[in-house]
Amino acid sequence: MIKHIWFVLCAGVLLLTSCSDEKKEENNEQNESSEDQEDPNKEIEYVLVPEESTLLWKGTEKDHADDYHMGPISFASGTALERGGKLVSGKAELDIRSIKATDLADKPDKNDRLIGHLLNEDFFAEDSVTLNNPTVELLHMNESGDVAHIALRVRGMMAEFDVPVTVSKEDGRLMISASEFGIDFMPFEIPYFLEGNMEESVQFSDLLLMFKPA
Repeated sequence: MIKHIWFVLCAGVLLLTSCSDEKKEENNEQNESSEDQEDPNKEIEYVLVPEESTLLWKGTEKDHADDYHMGPISFASGTALERGGKLVSGKAELDIRSIKATDLADKPDKNDRLIGHLLNEDFFAEDSVTLNNPTVELLHMNESGDVAHIALRVRGMMAEFDVPVTVSKEDGRLMISASEFGIDFMPFEIPYFLEGNMEESVQFSDLLLMFKPA
C-alpha cells in the first residue's frame, strides 16, 4: 500500500513538472511572438554610410538624344528615422564636387572642361567660388511603401517629386534603392537649362542609400 501511494505521488510530481514545462514553453513562444511584432512607437535612428551609397546621373542635350554625359555622384552625409518598423523620414547630402563623367574617361581635357562647367554658376554653383551641395529630403512614403515623396534642394531652391523606391533591411542596416527615375530640373532655374541647352529631366539610376544604426 505504501509503495502504491509513493508511486502515485511520484506520478503526480512528474505530471506537475510536465505541465509546468509546457506552460514555460507556451510563455516563451508568446514572448517570442510579441517580440516579433514591431512596437509602433519604437524609433531607430540611422546614419548614412557614404562609401557604400551610390547614384548615377545622365544629362542629355536638348533635341540630341545621342549627345549626353553620365557618371557617378557620391554622398557626403545623411540620416534616416524608422518608427514601428517603417521608414518615416530621411535626408541625404550629395557631394557635388565628386561628380564625374565616365563617358569622357579617355578624354581628360574634355572631362576637365565639363566638370568645371558643371561646378560653376552655369549649373550647381551660386557663384564661381561657393558650392551648395544638393540635398534630398524624404517627406513621406506612400501607404504601400514603394514610392518616396522627396524634396530636392538645388542652388537654394526646392522642388518636390515622387520617386519609386525599394526599402529593405539586412543585418540591421537600412537600404533605400531605385533603379531608374527622372527629375525635372527646370524648377531650380539653372541657367544652362533655362537657356534651352539641356533636356529638362535629368535621368538617375542605381540609387543606393545605405544606412547603419546611429
